[in-house]
Amino acid sequence: MRSVAALGLLLILAACGSEGDGGEDDGDPGPHDGLTPGGAIVLSPTNPNASPKDEDPCIILNEFGHFYMAWLSNRDGNDEIYVMRSTEGEFWSSPNRVTTNADADWYPTLVRDSNRYHMLWMRQTATTRTVWYNSSPDGITWLSANEQQVTTGVSDDFVPYFLVIGGVFHVYFDSEMRSGDGTRGLFHVTSTGRDSIGVATGWSAPAEITALNHPTESDQFPFVAPRPTGGYLMTFIRHAGSATLINGYLDPTSDINWATSPDGVNWTYGGAVMAEDGATDTIPALYTAGSEETFSFMRGISGQPYILEYDFSDLANWPTGWNNVTLANGVGGWSCRTTPTLKSNTYIRVWTGGADLRIYHEVFTR
Repeated sequence: MRSVAALGLLLILAACGSEGDGGEDDGDPGPHDGLTPGGAIVLSPTNPNASPKDEDPCIILNEFGHFYMAWLSNRDGNDEIYVMRSTEGEFWSSPNRVTTNADADWYPTLVRDSNRYHMLWMRQTATTRTVWYNSSPDGITWLSANEQQVTTGVSDDFVPYFLVIGGVFHVYFDSEMRSGDGTRGLFHVTSTGRDSIGVATGWSAPAEITALNHPTESDQFPFVAPRPTGGYLMTFIRHAGSATLINGYLDPTSDINWATSPDGVNWTYGGAVMAEDGATDTIPALYTAGSEETFSFMRGISGQPYILEYDFSDLANWPTGWNNVTLANGVGGWSCRTTPTLKSNTYIRVWTGGADLRIYHEVFTR
């Protein structure tokens, strides 16, 4: 891996090269032309922990064509959030630690907005799980003194996700204690303001997304993305497993569900992606390839987690036509997230995989 100092020089060069007449339009090499489709490659550096784990990656592309990845690692002896960055998607900086709390920090989501980077994650104590927020000017430097607690619940957790709509941060998470019916339900929080540099200055009270929550089954893992034609698409899971056990979402009844919204606030339930088939389908995510909306998810087959993808427009033909990512690249896993690149029809996916729980990445085309 290149050093952070060397990467800083590359960042400057890449930023200068992104302006003016350069780029692919006039035949000059683009910043991501070196990205070539290939197999699964380990991205996270070796973890020296006796029981290593690197999980729950989130990857984004900023307006300068630079990639940032956040993930959970116990490489320093505690479950903390780390970030790395790359100018071209091939060579990455060393990991930089984001959180320093004695409690466990999981499931980061990273967003670039208003010339800053913003992160949301879940913090777990012995008795509570709550949602937290922080921001950074460069995506690498994160001050623990600036962390904000978004929720104060007992079980606000899997998986907090957020995006920016009209300058407002929209946070989605699930909670067991808030639902009042013994199941897990989906909830929504928004930022109440911004300061002069774009940092959130407060958070609304959590509001239940009643249109999506089932009265007798649990709803979890919301993931929201803007639609190519306008509005928003959400994927989430629904299952009849335990609402109190932390791994209840691995129940065989777990299926991917979807919903749509014009504004990220008012939601209409769409349905289940597939009928109950006894297979655990969970931890969904979305990405857009051209005009096609694609969701990825983990399927547990005989105890082996597979990464699968399916195009939203082809739901009527489920399960014909899904893309078995694991079958293609040989690495199973979960928590798959995908970002576009500046190279035409080229994308990068990252996920947790392998027997040693490392972060893998793969360049692919569509």
